[in-house]
Amino acid sequence: MAKVVRLLFLIYCTLLSAPGNITAQQLSSLSPNSAKVGQNIDVFIRGANTHFQNGVSRADFGPGITVQNFSVTNAITATATILVSAGASVGNRNVQITTGREVVTGSNMFQVFSNAFNVNLVVLPIESISLKNIDLTNPSATPELFYTDIFNDNTSRTINLSLAFSNTAGLLGTMTLKNISVAPAATPRFSNRDFTSVKINGTNGTNFLNTVEITGTFPPDNYTYMLTVTDATSGTVLATNTTTETVTNPMANPELITPGMTFTGSVPDEYVADPLFQWFGQNDNYNFALYLYTAGQTAQDVVRGLPVYQQKGITGTSLMYPASAEKLIDGQTYAWQITGLTVTGSGTQTMPSEVFRFRYSEPGSGKTIVSSIQIVPTEISLTPGQQYQFTALCYDQNGALVANANPIWQVTPALGTITPTGLFTAGTQTATMAVLASAGTATQYSTVNINPAASATAGQDWLIDDILSQLFGLPQPQ
Repeated sequence: MAKVVRLLFLIYCTLLSAPGNITAQQLSSLSPNSAKVGQNIDVFIRGANTHFQNGVSRADFGPGITVQNFSVTNAITATATILVSAGASVGNRNVQITTGREVVTGSNMFQVFSNAFNVNLVVLPIESISLKNIDLTNPSATPELFYTDIFNDNTSRTINLSLAFSNTAGLLGTMTLKNISVAPAATPRFSNRDFTSVKINGTNGTNFLNTVEITGTFPPDNYTYMLTVTDATSGTVLATNTTTETVTNPMANPELITPGMTFTGSVPDEYVADPLFQWFGQNDNYNFALYLYTAGQTAQDVVRGLPVYQQKGITGTSLMYPASAEKLIDGQTYAWQITGLTVTGSGTQTMPSEVFRFRYSEPGSGKTIVSSIQIVPTEISLTPGQQYQFTALCYDQNGALVANANPIWQVTPALGTITPTGLFTAGTQTATMAVLASAGTATQYSTVNINPAASATAGQDWLIDDILSQLFGLPQPQ
C-alpha cells in the first residue's frame, strides 16, 4: 500500500508541474474584491481546478494586508479574514493562494481604496439559484444574493445606484435605485431586495428564459455584477465596483463509486480492511455513514438504523476508512451512504445518495486481487465532441502492478462515451462527469469538465425581464 501511495503522489506532483497542464489552476472570483484602508473584512474566494486544504493553504494579499485567518470550505472555496492597515498602498494588487507546490495567483483581483467616497459590492457565495426559492408575493422574503456598502465622505449628498447583471454571453439587465440621501460619513447598506426597477434590452434572451423555465435554475455560468454610483444632481460617477460569482447549480445527488454495489445485484467482496470509499458529486460538503447489513433488509431498512461509523463535513469525494473506526468483521456485510450538502438561497439542502453494500472478506494467501486503480489524468477539461485517451494502472493488494488487468470503463452521468480501451468522447452538453475504471474489487474515477466553446453570441443583450424580476423580487416592468 505504501508503494501505491508514493506512486500516486509522484503522479499527482507530475501532473501539477507539467507544462501546459490542461487543468491549470486559477482564481475565478473574490467577494468582496475591494476594501478601504483600516477595514477588517472576510473575503470569499473561489478557485477553479484548485486543491485548497484547511491548515495547508495560505493566502497572500500583498504588503499592508494581514491575513488573520484562512478557512477552507472545500477544494475550490475558502474564506480569508483580512485586516487592511492604515498605511496600505491604494490600488489594485495580486492575490496568491499557496497549497504545497500549488501556487495560484490572481492578477489585480483585489483593490484597496482610500477613505474618499467609495462603494463595496459583495455577492454572496450561493452556488445554486433556484426559482422555487423566490416568492413573488413577498419580495422581502427573496433570498439576499448581493449587497453593497456605501462609504460616504464628509459631504451630504443624494445618489443613484445602477447595477448591470451579465453572464458570459453578455448583458442581462440593469437594476436601479434612485434618489437616496446619504449623510456625511454614513455607511448605508443596500441589497437586491431594495432595488425598485429593472430595465431589460435585447431580443436573444428567450433562449435563456426557456432554459430557466425548464430547469427551474439559473444555468451554470459566471455572472458579473457591475455597480455604478452617481451623484443624483450632477450625474457625476462617484464610484464603481465589479465582481463575478460562479453559479454551478450542483443539484444532483451524489453517486457512489466504490466499494460495493446497489441492492439489486449480488453482494460483492471487499478484501481491504481499511477500504477507500469514493463517490462523485459537486456538493459543498458530505456526510458519510456505514451500517451493518442483515439479510433481507432493504436499503431503506438499513439507513433507519444506527451507523457503526459516521463522519460529517467531508469536503472531498473520498474517505479512507480510519484505523480508529470499528474493525471490519470477516464475512460481515456492510452498507454505506453519502449525503451531499449544498448552500442554496433558502438554506442548506441535503441530497442523499443511493445505498451500496459489500461483504468484507479477508484475502486468501497467494491470491492476486486488483485492490487499487490509478487513472491518468485525475481531472481534465474538454470541449463538446473532443476526445481523450485515458490510462488505468491496476495494482494488487501488495502494491505490485497487475500487467494483464483489463478494467471496465464507464461514464456517469452518461453525457459522453468511452471505448473498452479508455478512449473518451465528450458529448454536446457542458457538464461535469466522472470517467470510471473498475477491475477486481477496485474502482477509480477521473473528473471530466466539458466547457463550452467560444460563444458566437458574445456581446449580445438578453431579454429576461421575467427572470430578473423573480430573482431579485422586483415588480414586473410596466
